[in-house]
Amino acid sequence: MNRTTAIALALALLGTATLFGVNFFLTQEAGPEALLPGDLSLSAGIEHIVEVPITRTYTGGVHTFTGSIDLPTACHTLSIEGVRSGRSDEVGIIFMIIPPEPDVVCAQVITPQPFVISFAAPASVEVIATLNSAPIIFVER
Repeated sequence: MNRTTAIALALALLGTATLFGVNFFLTQEAGPEALLPGDLSLSAGIEHIVEVPITRTYTGGVHTFTGSIDLPTACHTLSIEGVRSGRSDEVGIIFMIIPPEPDVVCAQVITPQPFVISFAAPASVEVIATLNSAPIIFVER
């Protein structure tokens, strides 16, 4: 094989590989995790830590957490569930970002969603929180 043929063959293989890669990339459907900013992910098991700024108060045996979580669009919703563990000194808060129905068209504009959650517990309670299965660290303002 002469040098010109080898170069032409190499360029043809490189071009074919490039076209295959571009075609593969363009035909992939975006999963729900592609809709979320930063560390927010809908995929369970992702080990990102999400920081959520909050104001925390404790009055009369009741903890109140007030804050905001950014949603990827105004069509997404935020679900919040409080969970008691078997221990009296531990409470869980589960945040879930729920996408809209597939046929809903919505502009992708980051939309802050305020939340308030209150629960009765001892002052020294440990609060464990997740957002779409990713651990949350509450940052007090």
